[in-house]
Amino acid sequence: MEAATTGNFVGVRNYGRQRLDANGAMMPPPDAELTHNHDEFCPPSLEGAIRYAHEATGLPVVVTENGIDTLDDSRRAAYIGLAIQSMRRAIAGGVPVRGYIHWSLRTESR
Repeated sequence: MEAATTGNFVGVRNYGRQRLDANGAMMPPPDAELTHNHDEFCPPSLEGAIRYAHEATGLPVVVTENGIDTLDDSRRAAYIGLAIQSMRRAIAGGVPVRGYIHWSLRTESR
């Protein structure tokens, strides 16, 4: 993150959350909804990523990629709205967010 402090903004890519403990990566909670590639469906993780990037660099943030790996477009639509709500919370908290790009590529054909 230190190298990013010399730019005009810091880019954030976020697809979910990964919880860690002293032993490394933890499994998602047993009741967690999982995406197609078994990541935790967690749209609010975007807010945490945005806040962390801004606090670590002092720079405005551009969300360069955000989304989920799913073949279910209804879950993708739900994710977008919830992720944008979390981004708005970061903005309301003072984080200068300058842009948002949603990633929507499907990883498998139907």
